[in-house]
Amino acid sequence: MRISAGFRRPGRVQDEDGMGWQIIVAAMAGYLALLGRSAWKQGEFRQFLRSLAIVAALCALLAGAVALAMLLDRT
Repeated sequence: MRISAGFRRPGRVQDEDGMGWQIIVAAMAGYLALLGRSAWKQGEFRQFLRSLAIVAALCALLAGAVALAMLLDRT
């Protein structure tokens, strides 16, 4: 049994197929689906959608700020 302690072997691309991101996205989508279902059952689906839109807008704003900073920093 070999213990790698998290070190990568030279020449090996880590996470070649992006499976880690797919698992994270699937878990996040499942969680949001369960939250939406719960909000639907409680009659608060419109509030859930409004909150989801606000969070999405804030994430987009943050991503835009980071992209702008990267663009301005490119020299």
